[in-house]
Amino acid sequence: MAYSAKTPMHLSLWDGGEVEVEAVIDFTVTKFRAASLEGPEEPPMAEVSRFRLRKPRTGEWLTCPAWIEDAFTADDSFLDWLVSEADDQDAGANEDAADVARDERALRA
Repeated sequence: MAYSAKTPMHLSLWDGGEVEVEAVIDFTVTKFRAASLEGPEEPPMAEVSRFRLRKPRTGEWLTCPAWIEDAFTADDSFLDWLVSEADDQDAGANEDAADVARDERALRA
């Protein structure tokens, strides 16, 4: 399933300053698969399909150096965060669907 996440980042500049940007990450997650006769257990895994940076105030997209993207997309804790973010998005979607179903039942009553 495809997901998108946003998170603020603070980047240090060569002159000693700092700039705040927003990372926008598009990613997919393969769900947990239990061990079977055909193969071992497979934990959920995130795969980044697009990593972009933008200025939060203006929405202007910035050129993202490959080394910055690689530093995040190769980091296990970042990928674990994406799996957690996907779980949160799924839970939110399930709650929204339950709310809609409850509202529809209330309208019929």
